[in-house]
Amino acid sequence: SVSDTCSQQEPAILMGHALHRFDDAAAVGAAGRAALADQLRIAGLPSGAVEAVRRRFGSESEAHAALQACSSDRQRRSFFEVDPACAGQGARLCAALGVQTEDAGASEESLLEQRCAHVSASPALLRRLGGPMVSCEVRLSGTSELGDDVQGSCCGRITVRAGASCSAALLVGVVPGDWVVREVLAAAIRLPADAPGVAVADSAALSLSARLPAAWRATASSRRLLLLEGVKKAVQAEARGPSSESAAALPKLQQCAELACFLLDVRCGWRCRLHDARPAEATANFVRTLVRVALEEVPLPFAA
Repeated sequence: SVSDTCSQQEPAILMGHALHRFDDAAAVGAAGRAALADQLRIAGLPSGAVEAVRRRFGSESEAHAALQACSSDRQRRSFFEVDPACAGQGARLCAALGVQTEDAGASEESLLEQRCAHVSASPALLRRLGGPMVSCEVRLSGTSELGDDVQGSCCGRITVRAGASCSAALLVGVVPGDWVVREVLAAAIRLPADAPGVAVADSAALSLSARLPAAWRATASSRRLLLLEGVKKAVQAEARGPSSESAAALPKLQQCAELACFLLDVRCGWRCRLHDARPAEATANFVRTLVRVALEEVPLPFAA
């Protein structure tokens, strides 16, 4: 009937309107960012600072309102310096956005002191990274605060400091792939024989997350990363010598193990990364890369 046809078309019509509104909002946002960038370029700001502010704010009015919300001129001048590209440009950025601040003196080139990455590593990770070291940019030291290195696991914590300012900590945990495989096999045995692979992987992910050290789990989910080493090799090792109980799970073991890693992220709040080729070397190189990126890009809070 005509009424049935209309009712079937309504969701499509509503979706079309929603998409148009999204497109319109995206166009307005892009125009606002472009206008903000043009305003900063005209004021003579460096391209790096211009791009950093453009990424952070949707328009000149949004950036202006954020500055007005600051409690002091010093905080306004340092507001943008959470991004290294804006170091030393605080007063000029304020002026370009129409917010005047008291002159802090010609000697003040940057309100933030030199940034330094502080890496606290468990004994096993410290050995992988080459032992303790101190430089003007990186300080690597050992710690026992993150729990014991057991059964091939290790851990590290990265913060960036500049004077009194200190970033939130990023925790990096490392576990061998056979931890994942064992949890998948245990879940397959625990659940009914006809349980779907998703249910097996989900149960394995929850069990593995609960098994990780309490010091790791205490870190906010948005600030923790789990590196899983040699998952594929662990699956292959199990396939070569399966037990009578695990034999039934072998056909979907690889699939369930990879899905469990994915669910560790979406269900348990662990950002996961798999290292299968030369895992120990890959992990050490990745942690070093994390430190370099953090040193350059991690935001620092304002310190009065």
